[in-house]
Amino acid sequence: MRRRWSIGVVVGVAAGIATLTAGFIGGSLGLVAIGLAVVEPPRATAIGGVLIGLGGAWLALLGRVALTCTVDCVAPDLGPWLGISGVLAGLGVLVTIRALQAR
Repeated sequence: MRRRWSIGVVVGVAAGIATLTAGFIGGSLGLVAIGLAVVEPPRATAIGGVLIGLGGAWLALLGRVALTCTVDCVAPDLGPWLGISGVLAGLGVLVTIRALQAR
């Protein structure tokens, strides 16, 4: 169970970074990797890990940009993206907790 969760986290982080750095192509590769991670049952732990990894990667990268953007910085509002990242990571925590309880 711990192994599947760890694989899910690694795949989620890779998918999150690929999505932010390579756009649609990176996101597509990330979706394929996520699909491969959740092919075998039990899926809940892997899905929880993927959501935590994806949301965490987005929070780390987008949060870094938001923190380093000073007064002279011209950038779009990252608030909605940070919110989505937090929701994904939170869902991952909930799915992981439910999977542990079901075990």
